[in-house]
Amino acid sequence: RAKHDGVSAGWQKNVEAKDFVSKKSRYPTAVFWFASQVLVSTGIRVSELVKLRRRDVRLIVDREDDCSYTAINIDQTVSKVGKQRTAYADNMHNLFFFMKVYTREVEFAFNRKPQPDDFLFPQPGDYGVPRKKLYNLFGPRLRSIGLDSQTVVTRKGHKVKVVFSAYSFRSYFISEKLKEGMNIYNLSKLVGVSI
Repeated sequence: RAKHDGVSAGWQKNVEAKDFVSKKSRYPTAVFWFASQVLVSTGIRVSELVKLRRRDVRLIVDREDDCSYTAINIDQTVSKVGKQRTAYADNMHNLFFFMKVYTREVEFAFNRKPQPDDFLFPQPGDYGVPRKKLYNLFGPRLRSIGLDSQTVVTRKGHKVKVVFSAYSFRSYFISEKLKEGMNIYNLSKLVGVSI
């Protein structure tokens, strides 16, 4: 990007360009994008998401069905309930492809090639630490697209303000799977909760 965005040459300044080319804002935007994809397609907890390592995400190829799936290993040390499980993305292999795109952004932000034992979402400024305060990324971005809160009316007529957050992606995943008719037992095992 030109130093003055071409203002001296009479060009119109593009105020949105900084979100995509600034090293400072580009990485957080990539984290928001990929974290959203992981949460909405697997239903894992946000607390589990930030503790994931790169080796936990893998592509499984089923030769019999000629399909590929993204699987995320939630180790017992990562799981909130202390039980190991595997979360499968509902978008088949797309999540694994999205991870490849996200990996390029991590390389750009930290100027190093990620290794399998590295955290999937490293903290800016300290690569060896998992991402902290993920809600700082989600709140402003959800607000900017008009998804910060909503007032709903309960069956008894009470008005309740619902605030959207990173956890809303997990909630959405669970709701959609129930609407699609997924067995509640299988869903509970997938997202790591009791029935």
